[in-house]
Amino acid sequence: MSEQFSALMADMARFVGLEPTESMDSPVEFQVDGLPLTLTYDDRGTGDNLLIHADLGTVPEDKELEVYRVFLEANLFWSATADATLGVNSDTREAILAYQLPLEGMDGEMLAKICAHFLEVAGAWRDFLKNTRRKEEEPAVPPRFDSEMIRA
Repeated sequence: MSEQFSALMADMARFVGLEPTESMDSPVEFQVDGLPLTLTYDDRGTGDNLLIHADLGTVPEDKELEVYRVFLEANLFWSATADATLGVNSDTREAILAYQLPLEGMDGEMLAKICAHFLEVAGAWRDFLKNTRRKEEEPAVPPRFDSEMIRA
């Protein structure tokens, strides 16, 4: 486990006014406005990274094709995800939003700002999925985020 990850989690907790627990090992999970957010240490690939992801809910079975098309379009050059990536577990139809960034140079304030923006994006996509459950003829409108994740 990365000491850098644990120190970053403690720094972010202090920045938002919480007392960090003794062990801030990966994964760290919490909820904001009912939206679960998970921060995970990831050392696969090019170095020490942080993976942020949020569960968005279940894709309605009768709307799978519509939702998957929207997700693919949104992922194209991250045009509607603010640099995050939408994905679906095909067995359960559970949708997630994920974002990976390097731990190097990150501090608690910067991470808190990134998480706040990520939660805004994830909340909009969660609302999109909720709206696809409507029986109305008009399809749900996907969110648009032309800006990248906030980096200080």
